Amino acid sequence: MHARQTTELSPVADSGPFGGSTVGIATLAPPHAVMAPKAAMLPFNALGGRACLPEVLAALLAHPPPTGLAALVGLDPALCLQLLALHPAASAAQPVTLDMLLHHCGLQGLQAVAIPAALERLQATPATALSRQIWRRCVFTALLARRLARQLQIGNPEETYLAALLLRCGHWLMALHGGDEYAALLASAADDEQRELELEWQRYGATRLQVGTAVLRGTPLPIAAHDALRYHGLAADMLRDIHPLTRILHLADRLSMHGADANACAASSLWFQLPAPLLATLTRECQHELETLKLQWGLLPQAANGSAPESALARLQEALANRALQPATAALSPWRSLRITLNLRFGFAALLLLRYDATTGSLHAVTDESPAALADFRMRCEPGCSLVADAFQRARPRSSFDDATSARSLADEQLARLLGKPGLGCLPFSGGVLVLGLQADEWQALQTRLHPVMALLDATGRALPPAPVIEPAATASAETLQQRISETQHEMAAPLTALRNYLHLIETKSTDAGDELRIMRSELTRIGRIMDHLANPRHPAERSPVDLNKLMQDVLNGLQLTTVAAERQIDIHTELEPTLPVFISDAVALKQILTNLIHNALEAMPQGGRLRLDTTLQSGADEHRRWLFTVADTGPGIAPEMLARLFHPKSSSKPGHAGLGLSIVKRLVDGLGGEIDCQSVTHIGTRFVVRLPQAARPDAPP
Repeated sequence: MHARQTTELSPVADSGPFGGSTVGIATLAPPHAVMAPKAAMLPFNALGGRACLPEVLAALLAHPPPTGLAALVGLDPALCLQLLALHPAASAAQPVTLDMLLHHCGLQGLQAVAIPAALERLQATPATALSRQIWRRCVFTALLARRLARQLQIGNPEETYLAALLLRCGHWLMALHGGDEYAALLASAADDEQRELELEWQRYGATRLQVGTAVLRGTPLPIAAHDALRYHGLAADMLRDIHPLTRILHLADRLSMHGADANACAASSLWFQLPAPLLATLTRECQHELETLKLQWGLLPQAANGSAPESALARLQEALANRALQPATAALSPWRSLRITLNLRFGFAALLLLRYDATTGSLHAVTDESPAALADFRMRCEPGCSLVADAFQRARPRSSFDDATSARSLADEQLARLLGKPGLGCLPFSGGVLVLGLQADEWQALQTRLHPVMALLDATGRALPPAPVIEPAATASAETLQQRISETQHEMAAPLTALRNYLHLIETKSTDAGDELRIMRSELTRIGRIMDHLANPRHPAERSPVDLNKLMQDVLNGLQLTTVAAERQIDIHTELEPTLPVFISDAVALKQILTNLIHNALEAMPQGGRLRLDTTLQSGADEHRRWLFTVADTGPGIAPEMLARLFHPKSSSKPGHAGLGLSIVKRLVDGLGGEIDCQSVTHIGTRFVVRLPQAARPDAPP
């Protein structure tokens, strides 16, 4: 037996697009070593949507979808990696094939992956000639490997195809991130693969083989597939006794690059006793199959510069626009979409969604996509009875790792066991809690990504249908009014969804209107939120991390305050506390409060004046801290007799302040557990001060 050299891994200095924390690849010494890195793996979907083929994505998003989905997806290595990320665990006895992955996620799941990939692809730089060349070799290698497996009757040919398709993922990833620099590096090696690997090592501290091994290690593909990279470049006689799948992948890779040359024929004869003429015939047949697939799926010849032709990107953009106009009923359930997104973007697999049931005061599992053992899970929503309930009641994330001395409830311990992890992370959102099964280090790592996760939960909470609420008997007229509100909400859902989707498309084409588009998206969200509250007035408030300074600036931009102030000769002065921390509250309700107060202040100064906006923090213990903001104007003020009933509906003193708007403000502030004060002096001006706690009450109305 040959003694295999072992080496220690050390982090690479951040010296390029693949150094250090940029990609998270660990290095190996010496440079020619091809063993898999043991540290910091790349995520499954490292290639991301920008590496997907626009022709494949456009076909997937077509309506109706094409037949032969497995063959279509099998032409896109980056898309296959994303599907593997959705199904990381597989039985050792079950082959990992494209059919299995598609059966797991279904058509809607596949399209749910394809839509964000398409958006990312449209925003990415065009594919280079090198990327298209690597893609061709990936597919050619996969076709050869499948044909060899069938010829030799070894293993599962479709699993062999998938493994071979991803064999060059490290090469593609380096080309994607390295761009022109990496292309020049390969050109300088003059097609000498050993020289290419040496140059990769010198420039990036890792080779394409190590990058590819790091990606494949996290997938459910068999170890024999990973070893095709580990043992790349070794002599044929050293590999004659290893697993036949590894040898098939080696031979297919060689054939895709050099054809049935003397080295390939010698290896084929030594490993499988295949004659050279048969090997040449298999290679020609696979070449013809590749060209046929390119024509079948519209993979047209490259543009003059070697990149994807403009027509492919145009077809993708058209398919995405048509997809945005399809009925909402064709979409995935919000919960399944959440599971897919959390897995793809953040790597969460062990999770459970618990909805708040207002009729029973308990939290219960959402059955859609929940494992059978968790589907009937129900917990009391009372302070102190569990981590999950505490997270919901306090409207702040909790975990089993917050305080090592605190005892967990039996329900917490059982949930952790059912999720297969030592602890829990509980993230509250509007109407429920997302429970994650986690290790201690995973909870720590989550803290740096908490804001986007909470934002995703907030969006899902709005999309989930409201939990049933039993209302007391009402009059016929009230029932009729509520029915009309529900119908209006239903009819508005489709155009609002279409507007949001079109904003996505505009964002892919515009680089200088980001702030305006973000404001438009925020205002659309606010419209939807107001309609949700009208239809479901007892729906729990939505809570998420809020940057009060940024939110105030968004409101000012949304009101186009600079233009309005110039027209009315109003001087605007802001004094925002620069160290004001983020706090948990209802961002949409806060925006509505600010919009009403600022709008009223502007209307109070038709002949000009001064508008002052302040933010500050009232210090104290966590439960006593208050976030304050002030809206003050130099209008005519409010008469003393009106101050006592200022926040009552229809109590108006225009051209001073609108009573209906202030009654809405008062209700919203109360719902957030805050306070609002008004100080006004006739002919001097009016000042509103709002004080808000760290988190809203669980039953706060929006």
